[in-house]
Amino acid sequence: MKYLARILTLFFIFSVTYLDSSHAIVRKRMELDPVTTKELLNIVRLSKDLQKYMYEKKDPLVQTQVSLLKANIDKTLKTIESTQGQHISKMLKTINQDLVNAQSVTGKDRVKFLQSAFKQLVMLYQSYKIEAPYKVFFCQVDRSVWIQEGNKPQNPFIENSKCGRPVN
Repeated sequence: MKYLARILTLFFIFSVTYLDSSHAIVRKRMELDPVTTKELLNIVRLSKDLQKYMYEKKDPLVQTQVSLLKANIDKTLKTIESTQGQHISKMLKTINQDLVNAQSVTGKDRVKFLQSAFKQLVMLYQSYKIEAPYKVFFCQVDRSVWIQEGNKPQNPFIENSKCGRPVN
């Protein structure tokens, strides 16, 4: 019995680690009410802009974009319905805390908090029906994920890096 449990555990770890959504499980995105969908779409758009400014190394715009994203998350937290909002609220609060932390530190600590925020943003984008023309990218070098426009990877965390592949 222990042997079977170990095999199943290893299989699960392998499937989660090495297979992306196109080869593994087809994910069904959850439907939301129109107001929540609009709010989340705006958050995704702002995160895409943050990624762009980070990639282009436009630090003053990065700071402004982080503030805009935080303000929009605060607004969204006040407007989402409690029936659909519990999971979303938790994710948004985590993103918001990561952004607050990123604003208060520099260097590798800042990168760590921004990577964490982007992981939550990607999870939000992939979990709910948010129709947007963006792609999710993953870089195996730094294990980061982000949302961006276009097909050419623009890793916001590694300068001049071409690391990244689309995962959706």
